[in-house]
Amino acid sequence: MLNLLDPPNKILLAEDTNLSTGMQLVLSAVQCIEDLRSDKHLDDLLSTVPDTPDVPAKRQRFASTRLTDCIVHETTGVNAMNNVELRRLYHSVLDHILREMSARFNERNSKPATALVSLDPKSDTFLTEKRLNLC
Repeated sequence: MLNLLDPPNKILLAEDTNLSTGMQLVLSAVQCIEDLRSDKHLDDLLSTVPDTPDVPAKRQRFASTRLTDCIVHETTGVNAMNNVELRRLYHSVLDHILREMSARFNERNSKPATALVSLDPKSDTFLTEKRLNLC
């Protein structure tokens, strides 16, 4: 999922980059990540992951004789994640990425970039008053 951000990253880091094109690529990558947030995509992703086999214990375990009269509701140290936890984690990661991208590339931050593009003599919008107005 992070590989969707690689093309905009490379373009924005290049010296001869058109910032307007870079911003369009970033917005396109954000839209692709928003599309990944669907339950259908997660179901498709989970269907491609093979089931992990049970790992045998390293040592034999015995029930404690001190706990024979107790009821254990849950155990600790189990690495199995159920489907609900995976969904929550998946959506949480995507939400974090989307929040970060919208904080860095929102409209307020894109106006200076479009103004810089308008200062380039090779640009079609060279010295366009509407693009240069940052207010």
